[in-house]
Amino acid sequence: MKEKKLLFEVDGFKVYDNTNYTVRDKIDYDAPSGYVERGVSRLPSDGVGDTFTCGFSSIDEMSSEGVWNTGFYPSSKCYNNIQSDKAIASLVKLAVENVKKPYQKRLGLPDDTKLSQEGSNTYWDNKTFKVYSGQVMNTRKIEDRVNLYFALLTGHLTPEEHKGNSSYSKSTYIVIDIDKGIKRKDEKARDKFEAIYSFMDMVKTDKKRVISVLDYIGLSMSDTAEVSTMMSMFEEFIEKDESKLKLYNSTMDETDTPKGREKIEIYTKLKSRFPTKGVSKSANGVYFFNGEEIGGDLKTAAANISSQKHFSDIKKELLIGDQD
Repeated sequence: MKEKKLLFEVDGFKVYDNTNYTVRDKIDYDAPSGYVERGVSRLPSDGVGDTFTCGFSSIDEMSSEGVWNTGFYPSSKCYNNIQSDKAIASLVKLAVENVKKPYQKRLGLPDDTKLSQEGSNTYWDNKTFKVYSGQVMNTRKIEDRVNLYFALLTGHLTPEEHKGNSSYSKSTYIVIDIDKGIKRKDEKARDKFEAIYSFMDMVKTDKKRVISVLDYIGLSMSDTAEVSTMMSMFEEFIEKDESKLKLYNSTMDETDTPKGREKIEIYTKLKSRFPTKGVSKSANGVYFFNGEEIGGDLKTAAANISSQKHFSDIKKELLIGDQD
């Protein structure tokens, strides 16, 4: 497959040619009470969104003089926090070649006077852009490309990976690469299928092992629980948190090796011994076994004991001397 052309980059978010980007409401659990149930910043409504301009940078707070923050020039305010002149030049080149020039051509402008950053530029005075939930922008279309560029540049759209970043606090929407979103869904479906297949197989052949793995990743189950109950709890657990789904698969793969099974078993033993059977925790959160420091948490302690030679006596006591 031919690699897509990089058009521009804003705050680390790369935008590619002939790619669909979609706008979604940003989750905001501090939203006004009327919107809390939806977890968004405003009442969703088709076609209602944010309208904004290019963005003007005054020389100082009391001055009406300044320049438009187009990103087409090294002096644009959007580059103020970038220390490398080389990095700025690279970003400017992308913006000029893939946003400014095609847009200028589309407008039928003979030169770049209308798209300059001069403060007296009436084009930017009157030009507005808009973003709204459900909007789809295809960067093959120049108008969509320009709209997406300035929405990102002005902070009216938050890249999905920056949705918790306070620098985007004024933004009420996130932007998602649809192609990547579809790929992620495919990957999650594959991971979920692998997890459920593994779980059902392991419940029948090695129930103790699967219960230990689940306990290790944060889901406690009784070894007397019905398979249907275990299945329901497991499916809800991995559906709620994709990171748990990936952790289950990787941990189960790890227990295919003797070392991996040993680590999980040691973790289970340590957990059962805390806090009255030799395993203790200091005020600053460090764990000890009979007075000897073993790690900052039980998972780290289990990994340390299973892999480091100077913990061999502790390992022996946990795996051999701690038989029920």
